[in-house]
Amino acid sequence: MVIRFEYINSMLKEKLRSSTCDTQGTVKPFVVNNGNTDHDDKLWNRLIITAHATITLWKELFSIHQITIFGLTCKFIILDLILVQSVITTIQNQIPINILSVTIVAPLILSLFFIVLLCAMVELLNKKMENSKKLCANILCFSTGASRHNVKRLLLLLEIERKIYIYDIYVLDAQLPFNLFAITATYTIVLLQFALL
Repeated sequence: MVIRFEYINSMLKEKLRSSTCDTQGTVKPFVVNNGNTDHDDKLWNRLIITAHATITLWKELFSIHQITIFGLTCKFIILDLILVQSVITTIQNQIPINILSVTIVAPLILSLFFIVLLCAMVELLNKKMENSKKLCANILCFSTGASRHNVKRLLLLLEIERKIYIYDIYVLDAQLPFNLFAITATYTIVLLQFALL
């Protein structure tokens, strides 16, 4: 998906270069192949279809795997709370850390790794889409006629809601790992208060 948006961005950059000022400072018309508007329309249609297919694939992929992502975040929270509880118990009873803590740490780190990887992938794709929007806005300044209409079509397509909601409970973005740590920190404080009573 990122590679598709790299292609879209490279084509938009090429269009922007061809539509800006030439060496004498005059503005060239936004037409590719010396007035071949048919080729220009085909290129815009290909960009719009590629963007639409990529965005649709992206949304469908995350909607299909919602249960996996939700299970992964729940697993992280549960393992983190079990680890905190076992550490509190071992400190309270003044015994060495047992094998339970070691068996919990590895899946906890693995869950966190996958969560951060998913969040980074979503943020990278959002950044590429934002870059495409900026390029389209710049091209819109120099385009006229059918090209302007095609740029607006692509901009409308890129203006969709890009947040990935997991069962409308939370958003899959760069803030998610921090939110998970905030949840576990809150419950850790509650567990510590009960442990010290």
